[in-house]
Amino acid sequence: MLPYSWADMKEEMAREAKKLRDIPTLGERAARESEEFLRQGEPEDENVLFQMAQATKKGGGIIITVPQHRFLWSYIDTFSYHKRRYTRKELVEKVERAGFKIIYATSFVSFLFPLMLVARLKQRRSKGHFDPLAEFRVSHFLNSALEKVMGAERAAIQMGFSFPIGGSLLLAGERNRR
Repeated sequence: MLPYSWADMKEEMAREAKKLRDIPTLGERAARESEEFLRQGEPEDENVLFQMAQATKKGGGIIITVPQHRFLWSYIDTFSYHKRRYTRKELVEKVERAGFKIIYATSFVSFLFPLMLVARLKQRRSKGHFDPLAEFRVSHFLNSALEKVMGAERAAIQMGFSFPIGGSLLLAGERNRR
């Protein structure tokens, strides 16, 4: 059982988001925490990125993960408090405008993307009750198999592969030294 309800978590996220709108006064911890604020796709994402750059030491960096591909938008995104799904081009441009040099960008959840797409399409067709935890109710065997697939993808990413498509984007950037 989760220690918080979703309503409690949403309220706490709103309080934290207010703090993160003024990142430079909060220091590096806030810069790290603001990645979650960005992941939610807040309308002020460019301002948050700019403030992340202000809070990051020259030569320091950021690692960001965000939902990818607008056509995957679903109830799960709404349930997760996402405001948008990004394209790689959009995220790269915003991060560069904020003052970071892109070191690495890749999609992830790429190997499982076909399953994710089928799940989203099935969800759109169902007119009934939305169960946000349904995707997590899988047998131990299936969960282990999917874990192994994700492990293979993680190994490929660690070797430097960059995937063009996936459920999420991973981006590493270094603050420009100017």
